[in-house]
Amino acid sequence: MKKKLIFGMICMCFMILSVPGVAKAKEVTVEQTGSGTDTAGKAGFAFSMTYNGTGTADGYRIYYGETKDSLSLAGDISVNEMTMTGLEFARKYYVRVEALKYSTALEVMAGKDESQVLGESDVVEMATPIDEAVEWKESGSTAVKDETSTSFTLTWSSVKGADGYLITNQDRSIVIGDVTTTTYQATGLTPNTTYAVAVVPYVLSESGYHATKPYTILTATTLPDTPHKVSLNEFSLSKLNAKNGKATILAVDTQGDASGYEYQLTNLKGKEIKSGTSIAGKGVSYQFKKNKPYVLKVRLFAEVNGNRVYGPWSDVRMICIHTKIKCKGNKKNITVTWKKNKKAAYYKVLISKNKKTGYKVAKKVKSKVSKVVINKYNKKPLVRGIRYYERIRSYWNVNGKIVANSVF
Repeated sequence: MKKKLIFGMICMCFMILSVPGVAKAKEVTVEQTGSGTDTAGKAGFAFSMTYNGTGTADGYRIYYGETKDSLSLAGDISVNEMTMTGLEFARKYYVRVEALKYSTALEVMAGKDESQVLGESDVVEMATPIDEAVEWKESGSTAVKDETSTSFTLTWSSVKGADGYLITNQDRSIVIGDVTTTTYQATGLTPNTTYAVAVVPYVLSESGYHATKPYTILTATTLPDTPHKVSLNEFSLSKLNAKNGKATILAVDTQGDASGYEYQLTNLKGKEIKSGTSIAGKGVSYQFKKNKPYVLKVRLFAEVNGNRVYGPWSDVRMICIHTKIKCKGNKKNITVTWKKNKKAAYYKVLISKNKKTGYKVAKKVKSKVSKVVINKYNKKPLVRGIRYYERIRSYWNVNGKIVANSVF
């Protein structure tokens, strides 16, 4: 896991005494720089120290212990780096450092062998690494479940003899959690991101806890954020063949946050007629029955490792292919007839001089009506000899909201 570090304490060869009554400002910064296994197979850690006060420090005095309130003198050094060895694995230790100003040679000769404490550090927490030498007869199984966009849950079977479990990053250098149960939930994560974590059983002893070697690396991927709601401009009915009722349902992902889409066709009461899924941007062919109303809605989904996150349903589109539409003209007007559907809220009859564009509402009639006579276009009388085009558009009440037919 980590390269072995050579540990040892470097002590000064002469005694240094503190001057009583000297103020100790927090002017020393201490930082752990590493951890590892010493040549005797024990744990250790390394740290550095920096004096930030006035003047220059000649050396440092090191105190350490297993609790903040029980620090012992480890020794004095003349460099700004220190290593501690012969310690327990997976343990927390505490260090405090004093910066020193040594007596001059003349002061020593004069019998004034006293050194000044320039400042001290806070009590800083250190940690030794996990012991990889301990073997287990049984390691247990692990699993990842309940993934969301910001969390996932780890579960595993209990390991015989284990008192608890460390949850760490992949190289086991950072402890994320410490539990005595066989489940752990990681939260506050980034959506659609893969994490690798280790589950490491440990046993307790009088001097602390020892982690085990047969740890298990688990890879978990958080789910994507919920896809956006599809607008009516993002899904449509295309390639309609009015003769056989075939058309293509198509939804696109304009924001790039989805893998595909789900569509659903229902009747006016909400009973499902047909549903399915497709890749975003790829159409689905369906054959609609003529003169039958369909309610169509779609929603996007994002998928990771077989798990889907669905966005909200879109607003609905109405689909009804009207039949038996006939137009008959004379010198002054045009008569339009069609097969009515009494379930519609009402109809609008539209007219234009252009087959594809420019349609204006000529008549609005109730659903029980199936025949209208048109004598004006754009509020002006029809002109003899001009070709006019007519369309029928039905309107439907869907959950209290009037929705226009998308086929007209």
